[in-house]
Amino acid sequence: MIKLSNYISKENIFFIDKNSKLEIFDEIFEKVKNNKYIKNIEIFKNLILEREKIVSTGIGMGFAVPHIKNNIVEEFFISIFILEKPVDWNSIDNKPVKVIFLIAGPENHNLYLQILSKLILIIRNFKERKALLNSKNLDEIYSFFYRF
Repeated sequence: MIKLSNYISKENIFFIDKNSKLEIFDEIFEKVKNNKYIKNIEIFKNLILEREKIVSTGIGMGFAVPHIKNNIVEEFFISIFILEKPVDWNSIDNKPVKVIFLIAGPENHNLYLQILSKLILIIRNFKERKALLNSKNLDEIYSFFYRF
């Protein structure tokens, strides 16, 4: 069983105050451009945006999970973006997004599914989802995920 805390660091948790999906993606790319695991940020950007064009990564309940599995990323990591105000993301439940989990890693489908499954279990659990959405700062969010 994987531990999400192995893929999350305090350096990859951000608070964003933007008004649109496009502005948020610009900010996401700015925040991860120096990530040591990304070999080429331009290819990374294009792959994330192309994936988003196929179908929205807004999975509902206030969450979006843009993701990439490509060998331009050396190791899996999760970046967490907490939005200061909810933003329309064309989510499956038509509700705005408040939290974004960017999952990136090499072409390892099994590990990707384990990470995604664990995040989905947290989101679907009302108590855990509420605790995450009520987290107010970096330390609270990091501590929340340390349990998983």
